[in-house]
Amino acid sequence: MRFICLFIWLWVIGATAQGQQKELVGIQFDYAKTIDGYQPGVGPSLEAWFGDHFSVRYSFLYAPTGSNEYYLYTGGGQAAGFYLIRRAIRKRSGLDIGIPLGIIAFALPERYSFRIPLANNSQLAFFFEPYGFEFIKHTGTGEEDHEISFEIGCSYYLAAGKRIYIIPHLGIKQIYGDNNPGISFGASVMFGSGKSQEEPIKK
Repeated sequence: MRFICLFIWLWVIGATAQGQQKELVGIQFDYAKTIDGYQPGVGPSLEAWFGDHFSVRYSFLYAPTGSNEYYLYTGGGQAAGFYLIRRAIRKRSGLDIGIPLGIIAFALPERYSFRIPLANNSQLAFFFEPYGFEFIKHTGTGEEDHEISFEIGCSYYLAAGKRIYIIPHLGIKQIYGDNNPGISFGASVMFGSGKSQEEPIKK
């Protein structure tokens, strides 16, 4: 219950923080500790800026870990939303509740960031990912495993042009229930829309 209240509180802050200012979309590359050791991952990423400091992100990462095995990572909200919607459609019962609940869960961001402007073309951000969804499946045997993780870290936003951003990140990641945290690092190449980075940033 405490985690649910935290998620709702963070989402309300993001949705009301001075109005959405910019959207970024691109590719994220990651190398991190998972439920099966360290794995690379690559996939699409979407980020929305609210005001001058707050932003939220959604990511979906994929990596083949063997000839008959693959690893997936996304936000817990997206995983729960997909499950609820698919279950409601398959069972054809509870559609009035299942689909709206799935949409609400799907909208919960994977990452919450607080950005600090350093210059007109760079920012430093501290982020928190409270509920990452880790999933590994062996296609040959059908065996699968899934866990929930959390991560804290920092990222650096460098505007390489009017709409292009290079965003390296470094974090500490841990599976809930596991007492051995690991590291996560990587980078994103993002394309932005909305307010130009060359415009003065309020401090």
